[in-house]
Amino acid sequence: LSADELSKVRLELIARVSEAVLKDVIDGLRSSNPPVLTGREANQILQANQVQEDRVGQLVDMVYNKGDVASVLMISILEQKDKHLTEKLDPEVKMNFKLQNNIFPC
Repeated sequence: LSADELSKVRLELIARVSEAVLKDVIDGLRSSNPPVLTGREANQILQANQVQEDRVGQLVDMVYNKGDVASVLMISILEQKDKHLTEKLDPEVKMNFKLQNNIFPC
């Protein structure tokens, strides 16, 4: 999923990502090698915003600005943490992600 495709599903993610999944995604992005998010960026997302939707929006925007590799990693983590959520994403965007990453349905 490229950064442009991530922006296409931004509103869906804002509406659907739970607090627990958000924290898991942030942890995954911090622990990736190299890290997509710094500790400071993670704290900024979690502490600066009181509203869950604003936190998710800020995360999506940060990852979008870091480019395609970061976007692919974020969606991969989301698929691991909340398969139900990612199944509801825009079908065209989801199919492009699977084709680009050689993920084919069984």
